[in-house]
Amino acid sequence: METVLRESSIRTKTLSATQDNPLENKSSSNRTSLSDQYLQMMLEHTVRFTNVDDDQKIEETYLHILSYLIDTLSKTSDDNFCHQTCSLLQKCSIELPLQPLNIPTLFWHIWLRCSTHLISILNRTRSMELDTQRQETTIELLIRPFEFGDSHRLDYSYTLLWTQLFKAICRVALLDGKQLIEIYVELSRHTSVFQQSINNQQCQRLFGFLLTIVKSLLKYFNDIDLSTIPKRSLSSIIQCYTQMSIIINSILQRLLSHDENSSQWLSVCCCLLKSTRISSNEQLKSIVLTYARDVVVDLFSLCKTCSQFETILTNLTELQSFLTAYEQVSSTTTTTLGSSPLSINKQPQSDNVLFNRIIS
Repeated sequence: METVLRESSIRTKTLSATQDNPLENKSSSNRTSLSDQYLQMMLEHTVRFTNVDDDQKIEETYLHILSYLIDTLSKTSDDNFCHQTCSLLQKCSIELPLQPLNIPTLFWHIWLRCSTHLISILNRTRSMELDTQRQETTIELLIRPFEFGDSHRLDYSYTLLWTQLFKAICRVALLDGKQLIEIYVELSRHTSVFQQSINNQQCQRLFGFLLTIVKSLLKYFNDIDLSTIPKRSLSSIIQCYTQMSIIINSILQRLLSHDENSSQWLSVCCCLLKSTRISSNEQLKSIVLTYARDVVVDLFSLCKTCSQFETILTNLTELQSFLTAYEQVSSTTTTTLGSSPLSINKQPQSDNVLFNRIIS
């Protein structure tokens, strides 16, 4: 393997010259290097790997080798890295349902490494006007992880990386003079992917990951000046409001239909908070419900017109039942929650905002 990696590194040096002039040779984006081949081979071998003894050291070795190969791939041209990343993510999704046994953290590890490199690529990109490959790769990295399932390593740091990736593509879109609403429209086309991950009761950490992502998307959507959007794109605004409210309604439905145990609530909180030093099941549950309630408040805060409000309210069919359940949990939760990362002191203010929006 050392020989393979050494040869791969040598081959990479011959390709790195194309990075300065990616447009000079358009075919270079699809060129397959030796490092690309070994990365694909290593992935295929790893997903079929059966760790009978559950040896953590063997698992770490596989992940380390994959990291090295992805890092080596990033030293080729930016276009080649984006092309191979898309291929790699597609292979992950294809292999996932076919293999009964695989390393639990494999796909998320690949996503983490590829996303980290792509953020650097986007931050030094001045325009994507002539190169849609980077935009397609970014959308893939934003959407694809919701198909990967849970991982015991999935935590708050992954949500931060997803947010950084989203902000990076927004930056380039603004440099190109595009409307940020276009990115939201692209994400809204994958509502079914979000819903599938929400409905998968085996995925607690992924559910927390998604909750955090939705809250971030609402925050950045609120910063968009909708008055500057051309009239021909007004339907895009309604589409975004519709799809976001559908996703949030699915979140509320899951919270109402299943009463997770303490360990499951804790897993959800791992992606909501930087630190989870709370042991009470009621406290953990209250934190998750409070977070979901704040997401609903953020959604209503986006309303600028009556039609937008009606669109949201029409799709939030579980809102009333959720608020009732939330009030019951809040009334039984001890006041010690006030010292938790999500302070109970913020609840009355948020509730007033929410109820005032609904009543008016």
